[in-house]
Amino acid sequence: GIIDSLGLLSDKFGKRAGNMKMASLAAYFGLGVQKHRSLDDVRMNLEVLKHCATVLFLESTLPNQLEGKWQSSSKIMTRSRSNYQIAQKAMPYPTGSLRKVSENVKNLLSKAQGNQTIQSLIKHSHSLLR
Repeated sequence: GIIDSLGLLSDKFGKRAGNMKMASLAAYFGLGVQKHRSLDDVRMNLEVLKHCATVLFLESTLPNQLEGKWQSSSKIMTRSRSNYQIAQKAMPYPTGSLRKVSENVKNLLSKAQGNQTIQSLIKHSHSLLR
């Protein structure tokens, strides 16, 4: 079968990521740089479709929670066991560093990919703490 990803994304996802080019969508989702190689572009196209579908699914499932409130929140919701009250606490780290943390995790996993041992994972885990 054939999927017209441009038509599908334009219709369902809208113009959220600019000009709807693959490179722009990949940058929007942090998927890397488009390599303009056939197999790599197909993989990136599928990743973009999965990310768009995830966003659309979450928006349809949690419409009230995702109306712009989640983007600006810098608080953690906790619940006390003693009185079951919800309290808000400030995040223990700047929210802008989440992208750096996720990049560090990706780098750690790519370093440990060849070696599946726990020693390899521990060896490279120091990079997460930077």
